[in-house]
Amino acid sequence: MATSTIMVELDRPRILRFDLAGLSLLQRRLGEKGLIPILTRIDALDTEAIELGYLVGLGSEDPKLTLERVRKLLQARVDAGELLAGLGRTVARAIAMGAGFSEAA
Repeated sequence: MATSTIMVELDRPRILRFDLAGLSLLQRRLGEKGLIPILTRIDALDTEAIELGYLVGLGSEDPKLTLERVRKLLQARVDAGELLAGLGRTVARAIAMGAGFSEAA
């Protein structure tokens, strides 16, 4: 698997990936002019940024995924004991990797 992807366990194993088109889409959907403000919002536990990050990042493998479905998948993880901060760190890492800021840890 390429280093620009992260495997996440939601309803099933899924691939979280950001290419340039996905990064641009995320910026437009969140109304931001760059990736740093998005990463800052995720770090501040902005649920809109986290949800849209997962929607866009999972979209490359599942283009029919909806925001409502993403919310349900993330809520199931929170209900199972995962912290919202952990979900945020995962999507932030995937965004950073897609932008070439870092590689998979």
